[in-house]
Amino acid sequence: MRTKTQKVVQHIIQEEEDFARGGSNKDRRYHRLAGEVEARNICIRHFLTPEVRRKNCIQTHNMCLTRSNLCLFSYKNADLHNKIKDMPFYFIGYVYLCNIIIKNKNMIEKMNLQTRIFDWAEKAVSSYLELVHDGFNYGFYTQSDLRTISESPDYFIIQINPGSGGCYEAQINNSGWHLDGHDMDAPHFIQGNYFCESGKESSWKRRCEWNNFNKLRSLFSLIPGHNPLDNEQRFVLTNASCFNTPTAPEVYKTLPYTIPILMKLIEVVKPKRIIVLGCKLPPYLKQTEKSVVINESPYKRIKYGAIKGIETLYIDHPSARFSKKDTKEILSLWDSLSLNEIMNKAVSLGVTPSSTKVTHKLNRQNVEELINKHYGYCSNDSQHPYWHFPLGDAHRLCVYGKKNLVYVFCSNNEIIEHPEFQNICNVWRTKYCFEQHDRNKHFIGIRKISDYIEMGEQAAADAIIEAFDAFIAEVRSLDFY
Repeated sequence: MRTKTQKVVQHIIQEEEDFARGGSNKDRRYHRLAGEVEARNICIRHFLTPEVRRKNCIQTHNMCLTRSNLCLFSYKNADLHNKIKDMPFYFIGYVYLCNIIIKNKNMIEKMNLQTRIFDWAEKAVSSYLELVHDGFNYGFYTQSDLRTISESPDYFIIQINPGSGGCYEAQINNSGWHLDGHDMDAPHFIQGNYFCESGKESSWKRRCEWNNFNKLRSLFSLIPGHNPLDNEQRFVLTNASCFNTPTAPEVYKTLPYTIPILMKLIEVVKPKRIIVLGCKLPPYLKQTEKSVVINESPYKRIKYGAIKGIETLYIDHPSARFSKKDTKEILSLWDSLSLNEIMNKAVSLGVTPSSTKVTHKLNRQNVEELINKHYGYCSNDSQHPYWHFPLGDAHRLCVYGKKNLVYVFCSNNEIIEHPEFQNICNVWRTKYCFEQHDRNKHFIGIRKISDYIEMGEQAAADAIIEAFDAFIAEVRSLDFY
């Protein structure tokens, strides 16, 4: 609401100044109108930190200084219009020559990054609110303050999610979040974990009091010079899911929806390096994002690869009770060497390669038992256990396990041939990475249980149940009867 009010006020000022105006969002040129650019920049600038505002003047706030900018003027002041109409381009009431723009390119780019972050935040908040309304009733926030980022950070650190817990209604009505009962919005969202009690600094500003943050910071202790986590502009700390679920199984259900939002932020900030914390998160990233590459390394409990083409290190969460010596050594070398070079150097120095075997022992029958406990019914066939989901008096959706596979099929042609049903099946296969079975049209999809092996049995069962529940709910919403 505050953002909209600021834009309206700025348009009134433009009208009084008889200069560049805004326009209707129905106009395909809407985002190029200089008046809209100015109004939008005023809104974004309001939520920047004082330090960032001091370093960057408002005239260079947005990388919209191009010949494609459109300035709409009234003809009340014909002399002014005639003076500037032949200039190369104009921006928020000022006329700039091209050489000035070139000289200030770096400054413009820094401000443009904040604009892109704000755009991402608007879309991210919209997506999270949709998920809240769809049943994920949790509060949500990022971690580090994204307003401090003025260039591509050295490190982009991904945790699985915040751990505070609490429903969405409790968050927006908690005075510490300063939302006054209103929905989360982009200006608040980009501030990260800005929660603060009366008379205290925000939670993020007090991060040095967090035990886990201090453990994370200690991983960089061998890097020459200043610790990068002492400088907010050098790193981003965020979450694969911004939902603050009270338990781990609950966050796993959100990841197929939230990881794509995370990937958009990576595209926006373009970090130099990515670090993923926790052994359970990488498989979910790989299932959801095609660009994720995960390779075994010579170091135990450490993997490496890439996300969006950016070098990525997969390590234990700092809270895990394992030695961090190898991690510290890798991070100390990462400034000067690529991860491939580091791994090759480790082999040449005689570091024993870690086993390619996964430490989790995933027993299919144990996973099936966990699924059975959830649904409460299963066939007695030990070789091919079935779970039946009624879709009416004569129809049913069936799931069964065989060897390492989970098959999903429907028992009725009338449903299978229904176009809406086929559409749901296609969406479901894509969303949950299920493969289509081409042997019989009754088969909807298959899934390898071993794909979940790095999660452990409980997490594997939770992931399969989450996919089935979502699909069944969608199918049952259709009128087949």
